[in-house]
Amino acid sequence: MTLFRIQGVEVRHDPDEFSTDLGKNVTELTKYESSLSPQQEQFQLVIIGGLSGRLDQTIHTLHALTQLVEKEGREKVWAVGKESAACILTKVSFANLGTWLDVFRETGRSTVWY
Repeated sequence: MTLFRIQGVEVRHDPDEFSTDLGKNVTELTKYESSLSPQQEQFQLVIIGGLSGRLDQTIHTLHALTQLVEKEGREKVWAVGKESAACILTKVSFANLGTWLDVFRETGRSTVWY
């Protein structure tokens, strides 16, 4: 934590033992977005990790993506791992998929097929 504080990152402790770190961060993001002007569109949420390693963590990440899209109405939510990326496609997101994938093309290190 000290490394982050030295670099000027605000570090908060949330004692809630019944929420995951991912859930806590999404809650904070939602609070921040609600403080912005109504014309501001939602941020694109990119979850780094959670797609490799333990199967239960991968399933949780995919479930979280589904919940964020279907229950919270988010349109641009990604989970990105070392070898894969995942998103939930809706009619709106599918129509804009090419534009959203440009984020990954700009890295110059990966190939995106769609």
